[in-house]
Amino acid sequence: MAAVVRILLLATIFANVHKSTEGSITHLRVPPDFGCANGRKDDLLRHRDISACGGSWEGHIKKSDLCSVGWHVCTSNDTKQLSSISFYEASHVDGCYAINAAYNAGSCQECTPDTDNMAAIGADCPHVDETSQSCFGKGKIDASCCSATYGHSPCSHMPWISGVVCCRDIIPGKAPTITVSPVSSMRVPVGQAVLLKCKATGDPLPTITWFKNDYPITMEGAFDEVSNQDDVVFSRLTLPNSTPDTKGLYHCRAENKHGHSISYSSDITISEPLPDVAACKDPTKQQIFSPSMVACQGRWKGPIKRATKQLCAKGWHVCGLKDRNVLNKLTWTETTSLQGCYAYDAATSDHFTCTKCSHRQKGNLMSGIGRDCGHVDKNLTSCLNKGRIDVWGPLEDPFDVGPSLNSKKSCHYQKGLTTGVMCCLKTKKSKGKRRKRKCTQPCGPNSHCSRNGVCKCDKGYKAVGDVCLARRNSKKGGKKKACAKVRCQNGGQCKRGNCVCPPDYGGVSCEQGRLQPHVAKE
Repeated sequence: MAAVVRILLLATIFANVHKSTEGSITHLRVPPDFGCANGRKDDLLRHRDISACGGSWEGHIKKSDLCSVGWHVCTSNDTKQLSSISFYEASHVDGCYAINAAYNAGSCQECTPDTDNMAAIGADCPHVDETSQSCFGKGKIDASCCSATYGHSPCSHMPWISGVVCCRDIIPGKAPTITVSPVSSMRVPVGQAVLLKCKATGDPLPTITWFKNDYPITMEGAFDEVSNQDDVVFSRLTLPNSTPDTKGLYHCRAENKHGHSISYSSDITISEPLPDVAACKDPTKQQIFSPSMVACQGRWKGPIKRATKQLCAKGWHVCGLKDRNVLNKLTWTETTSLQGCYAYDAATSDHFTCTKCSHRQKGNLMSGIGRDCGHVDKNLTSCLNKGRIDVWGPLEDPFDVGPSLNSKKSCHYQKGLTTGVMCCLKTKKSKGKRRKRKCTQPCGPNSHCSRNGVCKCDKGYKAVGDVCLARRNSKKGGKKKACAKVRCQNGGQCKRGNCVCPPDYGGVSCEQGRLQPHVAKE
């Protein structure tokens, strides 16, 4: 009994010291949304829906007013939130914070006079047992017990109790989810309008806000059109008359009281006005995509490679594999915004993602650009930067040998299906004359200096060592012709086009005298 009284006395002294020094202790000031009515969150800082709030109360713990609006003293019904606190963390919290719950006879219920071993967290609670079971799993911490023995009111404040544990009220509903994000990238000419779409769900319906470079959009002339239908909210952002300042990263944000969701970013680039080029034989039937790519309307005869002379102007050709750097610059929005179906000299199949269009390769499908082509799929790969567009549509019967797969007409114009071709600007290659190099040393008889700067034998001669000798199978009189231009000096004689020098001379024409060996006198 004396030990129990000593514990109560020490707890009372600790509570008084805590109250007297409370003004000098630095507390973390938090907004009311953090759960505590006094604006302080004493512990459990890493938890969003649970707060340890200091203070005292009168009567039963459920009458405590320490929690802020939208929060309540945690009870046995909040086991999901409280179970996020580990026993190690609960037993190392400074102080003792009560919970309106009690664990007795294998069941968890609200703290009552019959079950007044009030649950709590904190290192300073009178009962901490890691091996016992509690409402929140393994490990038990009680803030009070045995009211009949110690003569205090059940489930009430005691001197050693620092405060209560507050839980956020659970409101029915769900956080927003963005189901449709704006396009990943878009290249728009100056003066053209930009349209971005965003779609989100949530309960209650969220509000959608648009951002440019992470700042809310305040652009002059921009307007947002919102509509709600079947628990879905749609938002369409329109930016009329785009200018170079329109360039940037755009995204939408959906938000309600349960949370928020952010879409993927859309990279908007603004291109300068396209030049007035004549890429097609008929300039009135062309649509300019870029300075190096134009869609030319019309029909052609024969394979698609022949359309260069029939539809493309001089200096242009039907786009093909050599123009992949130009094709890869097109965005998916651009390739599908073109009305009609314009073919180019490439093909795809189940075995080749990008190959030349040829009837010799069975099963290939001529590639195209335009939303009216036979097969348009954003998730497949092809010669384009993203997606796959085939002029011919996929066949329902894999054994069909119709013109879209195995016919010689697979790379030809098809009435009612093909609108025209894509013409690309031809790249200019350097046609400068090759410079002739000079030989570092003069070439010998019967030889000449080549373009590479190397001495080579004349026609009818072959290299033997460092000299050029006449070939043995040369015509009659070849020896005389070989020595016709050779002039040997110092008694040398010409044989087969080369000088044979006396012992005292050397060189190509025997022009160099040899040094005589020095003989010592006896």
